[in-house]
Amino acid sequence: MIGSSKNVVTDKLQSTQWMVDTTFSIKAQYKKLQGGPSRQAPWIHPVWNRFSTPKHRFILWLAVQNRLKTKSRFMQFGLSNDDSYPVCMQSAENIQHLFFDCVFSNCCMREIMAWLGFTWRRKSLLQTCRWMRSRYTGNRFKRQVGLAACAAVVYKVWLNRNKATWNQTVNTIQYTVNEIKYIVKNRIVQILSTKVKETDRRWLELL
Repeated sequence: MIGSSKNVVTDKLQSTQWMVDTTFSIKAQYKKLQGGPSRQAPWIHPVWNRFSTPKHRFILWLAVQNRLKTKSRFMQFGLSNDDSYPVCMQSAENIQHLFFDCVFSNCCMREIMAWLGFTWRRKSLLQTCRWMRSRYTGNRFKRQVGLAACAAVVYKVWLNRNKATWNQTVNTIQYTVNEIKYIVKNRIVQILSTKVKETDRRWLELL
């Protein structure tokens, strides 16, 4: 594999000089071999938002790439014969149903967005990330709070799914919403910078 990679680079450069060149950059050469500048995934900044709790970021990162271990994925790999979603038992357990089509997650997201004063009509995680990142008309601070709240909803919905799967119990929508509000506000208060505007501080305090 290493030998074949060296051959590709050598063929592209039509020289072996790169192997002894101390200024040679693998990253720079990789971009050249791609044929142009690399594009960032649209979810990078929304997912790795500093206001979000680290474990929330991780689950959101898996979710936007459809890498959570849902029952639908297990069925695709031949590891399960049942793909029903245990929270509502009304559809297959996939990313779209988990976070948007299921009444439980939809109500949680709508209540949290209303709590923040956002009008939310997104239909997928990527649409939500793009909207919060570039379409939402509020300031940067409120966008970051909104992204942290979105990540918290995804995390809590996934946690609730795990409880339903392994313990056959589910939390109520109101209990979940209250938990999310507390976690998001408490997290942001703890890491709040002194540079945050007074108007934004008051907005956060009143939540």
